[in-house]
Amino acid sequence: MTAIQRGEPLVKQVYKYLYTAILSGEFRPNDKVVETHIAEKLQVSRSPVREAIRLLIQRDLLVEDADGVRVFQPTQRDFAELYEMRLALEPVAAERAAENMCPSGLQSLYSNAEKTEQALVSEDWDEIVLLNKEFHESIWQMSENRRILKAMQEITDLVQFYWRSLLYIPNLDIEIVEDHWRIIRCIERGDSTGAHAAMKQHVAKDLRVISERFQDVKDAFEETNRR
Repeated sequence: MTAIQRGEPLVKQVYKYLYTAILSGEFRPNDKVVETHIAEKLQVSRSPVREAIRLLIQRDLLVEDADGVRVFQPTQRDFAELYEMRLALEPVAAERAAENMCPSGLQSLYSNAEKTEQALVSEDWDEIVLLNKEFHESIWQMSENRRILKAMQEITDLVQFYWRSLLYIPNLDIEIVEDHWRIIRCIERGDSTGAHAAMKQHVAKDLRVISERFQDVKDAFEETNRR
């Protein structure tokens, strides 16, 4: 944990800490987030912690119930709704990225895929999650569609949060690099139809795995929480 810096608003720093802890997996789904414990750990008053928690509730990363505040535990319906939105928007973004292909954007995708290959070899799961987020965000940017970019940026936290859950499924071959290279090759050729189809297949595969093995996701989460 980075020490609290007095020059930056405390709410912002506490928010960053909690946000990173949730998306990195330090705080697991359904973990209880206790305002007083966080305040003591960060050596700040409860007020900025309370405000940071409120902001994270608005982002759907924390939920409040009768027992307090917890990290969001996604249901199968939550996954389905998010991935339905991804299926509606991301294939179009990939299609537009192929139409607007530029050398700098393509180089960024190449570099990302190569780094992802290295991270998979070293089993650096935190890095894999971040690189996957970067890959998809690069394509949203390359689409040059402001509406798609805005809509996807609003759910990018949940996309990252949910995608990490796939890594908890035992013995799962997600073929992320193969899928990403397939999309990159289509964009490189300016094949908008192929890029649309490749991205649709990529996102649909994640949804299918979650739908078929949702209990495995829940079991893995619970086992991790017991450690």
